[in-house]
Amino acid sequence: MTTQVFTEVPQPLQVELADALVPSVEAGEYYTELTHVWAKGDDEHPLTDAPVKRAFSVMSPQMSLPHGTVHAVIPADSTSGFFQTVLPHVTLERAVLPWERLPAGGSALSGEMALPPSWLAVLLFAEGELPGDPGAVGERQARTAKEFKDKAVQEAVVWPDITVQAPDSEPCFSIDVPADVFARIAPREEELPYVAHTRTVREKKTESAWFPPAEDGEDLTQGQFSVVLSNRMPRAAGRYVAHLVSLEGWSERLTEAHVPQRGTMLRLISLHSWVFDSHDTKGKDFERLATALARPEHVPGDAVDPHRLDLALRPTPGNSTSAATERLRRGYVPVEYRVHSGERTLAWYRGPLTPMTAQKLPAPGEVGQVQVARYRSAEECHTYVQGQGVFDIGYAAAWALGRALVLANGDLSKRLVKARSLGWETLHTVTAYLQRHPDADEAEIRAHLDAALPGPTLFARRLREGLLDRLTTALASPGQAPTDREPVAPDPPADVPLSWRERTVRAWDHPDIDVKAMVRARMARHLTARGAVDHALLYPPPPADDRDPLVAPGSGLDALTLLCSAPFSYLVPDPRMLLGPQPREPAGATSGEGLRLFYLDSGWLACLQDGAVSVGIGTTLDASLTDELRKTLLAHPGTPVTGLLMRSRLVEACPDIVIEATTGPAEKPVRLVALRREMAGDLLMMLFAGVPDTISLQEPDHGIHFGAKGDWEELSWSLRALKGDGSQPVGRPLTASVALDPATQLRRDGAGDVLHLCGGTPGLVAALSTELIKQKQLDKGLLSPGQLGLQLTRSPLKLDLTRATEGRS
Repeated sequence: MTTQVFTEVPQPLQVELADALVPSVEAGEYYTELTHVWAKGDDEHPLTDAPVKRAFSVMSPQMSLPHGTVHAVIPADSTSGFFQTVLPHVTLERAVLPWERLPAGGSALSGEMALPPSWLAVLLFAEGELPGDPGAVGERQARTAKEFKDKAVQEAVVWPDITVQAPDSEPCFSIDVPADVFARIAPREEELPYVAHTRTVREKKTESAWFPPAEDGEDLTQGQFSVVLSNRMPRAAGRYVAHLVSLEGWSERLTEAHVPQRGTMLRLISLHSWVFDSHDTKGKDFERLATALARPEHVPGDAVDPHRLDLALRPTPGNSTSAATERLRRGYVPVEYRVHSGERTLAWYRGPLTPMTAQKLPAPGEVGQVQVARYRSAEECHTYVQGQGVFDIGYAAAWALGRALVLANGDLSKRLVKARSLGWETLHTVTAYLQRHPDADEAEIRAHLDAALPGPTLFARRLREGLLDRLTTALASPGQAPTDREPVAPDPPADVPLSWRERTVRAWDHPDIDVKAMVRARMARHLTARGAVDHALLYPPPPADDRDPLVAPGSGLDALTLLCSAPFSYLVPDPRMLLGPQPREPAGATSGEGLRLFYLDSGWLACLQDGAVSVGIGTTLDASLTDELRKTLLAHPGTPVTGLLMRSRLVEACPDIVIEATTGPAEKPVRLVALRREMAGDLLMMLFAGVPDTISLQEPDHGIHFGAKGDWEELSWSLRALKGDGSQPVGRPLTASVALDPATQLRRDGAGDVLHLCGGTPGLVAALSTELIKQKQLDKGLLSPGQLGLQLTRSPLKLDLTRATEGRS
């Protein structure tokens, strides 16, 4: 049985959000006046000089942004994803920038506090909303600052009412926005303080300062930044373009009372823009899908199921015997089986993925007085189930499948036959050498075999044995002859004697020389030379000595490669084993989603390999060589023993989902090496090199962003703590949340995707503030801009599945 806990992925950096960073003086034109006055005592007529005036300018970016000002944008430029509940935003390196100018010439009031407004805003446009960019591809009009000074009269075009400080030649960009579109999506004057806040990122004292960058999000780095939020979410699927625009000079059009004139175009300064594609997120929320996977709804009468994540069939209540129920619980399924004589009968089948540790497979047995290293036919793998009168054909099916996989792979079949031929050649070479040198020891024979190695292999070995050092010594002393010469391979016998077969057998069973090890090494080296699949992460590095008698992973005959080539029906013979029951549906109906944990049956994988190496055996010596070849395929250290199967929309919605398995205490967990395999669009298999205590499903790292959780049918706002102490920090997620109320939290004149933050009627800020007061996280009043930013912050979630302490076998 498992328990599940949802947590946020911990961040190694400390993030602080504040309301604003207001400069002492806004950008603009200023002057100073100096008057010198001379007075003595109570002189009623002091002397006064003529006043002196000096003008000066406080400069700030106005028409364009310096290079490097934009730190990051969310969603990232030119990306596509599930962004329907994300509030686009831009992070600026210049922390004071949003407050260096005033859009309305003064401070906007919100509640009891005078909050500084932002002169910047992120406006989000869908396809067809901008006449100059109907495809939302980011097209802008290139202009100069002089054009905004001159404000050439154009029919139905309104220029911003600003005093341009930039030089006439400074380049800039503009977009023409229909007045009615601007009125629908632009933030109101009262909302301007809430669309921007500051962010300070510091290193935590207890953790590393490093934070991995998110592929589709913001690389969180240390420093002080400003953040400008959009008030619109891309609710409808499609392409969008976001513009960071200047609101300077548009104060009269930011009031709710303003009525836009149809057909009028507003020429806005676009300081930055980016585009993205938003897909439909319906039914693809990570938290909801992961929760349903780990704790599915059960049919009545099955409310508590300690084996709900086992890869096994559920028997229909009252419709099976206790013996059959036990077989089902152990992962077996009943199948129809045709014996070789043609009769059809019932049999049990279980694949390599089992809900509990499988019993050790018996040894293949003996042929004469010799212990057999492998099963030589599928019939040898049959297991008879006493008491039920049927066969367990799982291991026999594995043997037959392994043989079929190699026969279907022409390249692998050729390599297997070639490896066996090299074994023949090696044995014949050793036999010939022993015929001419009966007293040769093992070192001499290995040297003789090395002389026959392929050029690149022999050269690599000689380099490891110090060839360069010997060459350097020889070049330094040209008068001296080399002290060690390579042994010269003697010529093979001119004719084959009549006792050649007997001599070969004697060489094969030589009492003092391990000829079989030499043969194994030669065959293993050939099979490893052209690996097709890289499973190296599951195994330690190969030894430097190429005499290693084990076939490396990825050769095509190792257990993992064969397992990954097996048809899915061999792994999961009945889809009901993987899919959960459908609530409120007839018995047997499945939900289409499933998460199952399993053990790997090493006996099944051994039979799979036995069948694979059986291809191409024609003689008794072929069989003996195959026995030795089979020994090279023994399990390597790090071979997986457990795994996970997941079939869910979550795999499609989050293709980069992070799945980790750990063992040991929670304080010092040890991560298990894992192999990941995407088997289909919604099907994922993980294999772990150990038995995990905790399995974590982690949302892909999308960096820090803002938005709501769920989909638009059940949208809600997560809440975070505004108060904390040493053990309960500020910003921790609260269990409470606020559901989206379209009547009060969405703009009435919008397209159903523009937030109503505040002003006029209570909006999102008031709704969040009210709930936080109930949770005793806010004393009174309304949230500040920084506090609102904290409530809208979303970070990756992680679901931990913890194994019960009492294990099962």
